[in-house]
Amino acid sequence: MRARADNMPTLNRSATVLTPKPFLGWLYTTEATSAELTLLELIRAPTVHLILECDTDEDVVEVLRDLCEQIFKEQLAGWYRDESV
Repeated sequence: MRARADNMPTLNRSATVLTPKPFLGWLYTTEATSAELTLLELIRAPTVHLILECDTDEDVVEVLRDLCEQIFKEQLAGWYRDESV
């Protein structure tokens, strides 16, 4: 963390953008009200996660490996909460 000129700390982070292509097919099978939802509509508002700063693709893979399950659960919970499905 570095301090800016105005003494506010700056946090360096990387970001991941989740695209919903495989997700939409699953959603169609679980939620009847989603039948009219299109991929274009989902892409217009992707989910962005800030992660630790990554300098290489390998760093990104390592960080996402640790966060993958948590991100997956959060994404599903935002749309559908019936865990039996």
